[in-house]
Amino acid sequence: MLSNELGYSQVYTGKLVKQLTGKSFREYIHDSRCKLAAELLKNSDVSVNDIINTVGYENGTFFRKKFKNKYGVNPLEYRKG
Repeated sequence: MLSNELGYSQVYTGKLVKQLTGKSFREYIHDSRCKLAAELLKNSDVSVNDIINTVGYENGTFFRKKFKNKYGVNPLEYRKG
């Protein structure tokens, strides 16, 4: 979608994202989603499952793994933090 919006090929868009952020497009998306989830965990009472859906993940197990890799704790531990 981003490449279509920018009018570039997917390959070029991926290289541009990497150049600008230092991360692959996929890494950048996961990082952004985890940051938003962390903000929601700290500043709301929304359930973890609702947050997972809100930030764009369908697989809760996959999200929890990505979140723990980034923050060192699972989402519930982060919320209690």
